[in-house]
Amino acid sequence: MKLISSDQKLTLKRIIIFILIAFVPLIIIVAVVNAFFDEPIYVSETPEALATSQLLGFIGMMTPTIANIITRIITKEGFKNSYLKINLKGNIKYYVLSVVVPLIYVIATMCISFMIYSKEFTLSEMVDFSNIPITIGGTLLSLSAIFYFFIPFFGEEFGWRAYLTPKLTELIPEPVAVFVSGIIWGLWHAPLTCVGHNFGVDYPFFPFLGILMMCIMCASMSSFLTLLTKRTGSVFPAALAHGANNQLTGVIISFLATEEFLERFSSEQNIVVIEILPIVIVGVISYIILIMDYMKKKKEA
Repeated sequence: MKLISSDQKLTLKRIIIFILIAFVPLIIIVAVVNAFFDEPIYVSETPEALATSQLLGFIGMMTPTIANIITRIITKEGFKNSYLKINLKGNIKYYVLSVVVPLIYVIATMCISFMIYSKEFTLSEMVDFSNIPITIGGTLLSLSAIFYFFIPFFGEEFGWRAYLTPKLTELIPEPVAVFVSGIIWGLWHAPLTCVGHNFGVDYPFFPFLGILMMCIMCASMSSFLTLLTKRTGSVFPAALAHGANNQLTGVIISFLATEEFLERFSSEQNIVVIEILPIVIVGVISYIILIMDYMKKKKEA
């Protein structure tokens, strides 16, 4: 039986500290806020709850970065290999892909959503074609807003992609580490999912199905975001991709869908597995590339 080395013990200690700091404060804050409003705040219609949910989202997204920093300080690790260099030279294509790929799969997801409801609505009843110019403008504005709201997106990526995933690779093979970090990321969303974030509360097996869906989505995104981080040696492309994913989904559907379709789509709060197919495909492709890189590196070593 292979014994764990002292370096691996230290790595495991750092991972445990990081996870505790990233998870526990968010769990406590969500529980307190939910008890205060006595309802899931992400489905509440009160202005106070809406404002609180936005603040909670920002605070929550910063906990992985806080966990990264505190863990490095507590364990006297320092800030080497922190992926904070921008590294634009030779990596412009990855910065472009960090925005273009999420745009493509968000549009694909919307197309699938329209197809799901095609038996109930005609295309003209689902898509407000007169709003296409506004949709394009809103999409461009949303993309520019990524830079404005960059801090919370960076807040997550500096924790998950710049710290947890590299640490896991010190204990387990990299392809496994990428998957495990994605599942951990998905579970980290669980407190928010329990108060209606992402999927609402009106769906079968709430909130467990929502948590499962977040794990699938995060595991898929983890491979794509890790690929960007590894290829560039920087956390910034992953932060941009994370921002594009979060910003574009709501903007495109709110501008492009008709009011009738949007009301039906929003009121049902459905979780349809096929709707996440585009992001899963991107994740699988990224995962295959990561495995190929890993096998090539292992062969060369």
